Amino acid sequence: FLAQAVKYVEWSWRIIREYRRTKVAVIHCHSMLPLLLACLLKSMTGARLVYDAHELETEKYGLHGRRQRIARWLEKTLIKHCDAVLVVSPSIERWYRQRYPDTPVVLVRNVPLAPPTLTPYPWREELAIPEDALLFIFIGGLTQSRGIPAMLKAFDR
Repeated sequence: FLAQAVKYVEWSWRIIREYRRTKVAVIHCHSMLPLLLACLLKSMTGARLVYDAHELETEKYGLHGRRQRIARWLEKTLIKHCDAVLVVSPSIERWYRQRYPDTPVVLVRNVPLAPPTLTPYPWREELAIPEDALLFIFIGGLTQSRGIPAMLKAFDR
């Protein structure tokens, strides 16, 4: 933890030194970890700040206890300085609007407008999977924070 904290402070200092006097129009922050740095840069440059919350940052699977309390406090404190917050789903949009009513929240769906026409890959034939077999597909990073152990446990039943 200490090594990561030192690297973060070092990285933040380099970013501030590089951009503090630069004319910046918009800072687009993609997660909560660099949000403090983004707020500092906003105050130094006068830039507009967009916080791209992707997911419910403070409610992620695996975040609990002291770390979650700190994350909630940080987000609550820093989000006031954001000119806009981007979210990816209507349910997350509702959550942020209820939690932070004075913050402009914008829904930006991360899906195509119309599904593309694709020719299915012949997985069943290639892997000799019967037509009546039920398939499950997971798309994303295989990490504990994505609930992989819970999903695998569900298949034990």
